[in-house]
Amino acid sequence: MSYDMFGYKLKDDISLDETLRVLTGEADEDFEGENFSSQDKETIDEVLIQLEFTKHQDEEYAEYDLETLQIIISESEISMTLPYWEESKDNLNLAIKIANEIQRKTKIVFFDPQLGKFIAEENHNALNVFNSATKAMENVLNKAKEKPWWKFW
Repeated sequence: MSYDMFGYKLKDDISLDETLRVLTGEADEDFEGENFSSQDKETIDEVLIQLEFTKHQDEEYAEYDLETLQIIISESEISMTLPYWEESKDNLNLAIKIANEIQRKTKIVFFDPQLGKFIAEENHNALNVFNSATKAMENVLNKAKEKPWWKFW
């Protein structure tokens, strides 16, 4: 299980509200973002390299890794993924910082499917959701370590 955020470049003919309806499943259509320009990719690369991410380039996508934060960039999507581990908390704040920095420098917007809304500096509750999920995962793992009551051997 992981906490995910996705970045998209919106097409000019679709509003932010309509995009949100599609991404949250309220509209019966598939979302298709615009492909990133070379300038978008350069800006993303600059932001991530500044933060000392390790970059792995492939023909289809670029992957950036930093301990518990993985960022994959394809032609039309940025995917940021963090496992639900206690050590990932700091990198969640870093992911939000990265999303906001990229949003300021490009026309790319970031969507948080756990919250069902776009990431905005002034209104993002990701850390509370992340903490709840991390605690739930810890409880499940601790329960799994207990000896079941029905075993008699």
